[in-house]
Amino acid sequence: MAKKDKNIVNLLSAIHVNNPQPELRLYYDSTGSVITYTCEKLDGRYVVVTPEVYSQARMDIKVVDGVIVYPAAKLIIGKLVKKISSTTKTSKYDINILTDSDCNYWSYEQREINQ
Repeated sequence: MAKKDKNIVNLLSAIHVNNPQPELRLYYDSTGSVITYTCEKLDGRYVVVTPEVYSQARMDIKVVDGVIVYPAAKLIIGKLVKKISSTTKTSKYDINILTDSDCNYWSYEQREINQ
C-alpha cells in the first residue's frame, strides 16, 4: 500500500474514532407509547434504536419491556356507496363532477381487515 493510501486510511480511522455516531433514542411513556425520537439525552424512559427505526419515526409502535412491538398489519378497504341522501352529491353521468342538481348521493365507507 502506498504511503498516500496509508495516510488516507489513518485519517479516516481518526475521524471515525473522534466522531462516534450519536446514540439514536426512542423515548416512551408509562404505557409504552412513543413520545419522541431524538439524539439528545432527555429525562425519561428510552430504548436505543437502529438508524432504520429512527428514520421511519413511527408513532404507532409500542415499547414493551424495553422491546419495540409493531402493530398487526391491517388492510384498509374503502369504497363509494350510493345512498339515498348524503353530504356528497355528484352528477348522474360523471362521479367526478360535484353538483346540486340532477345528482346521485354518495358516501365513503371503509373497513379494516387484520392480516
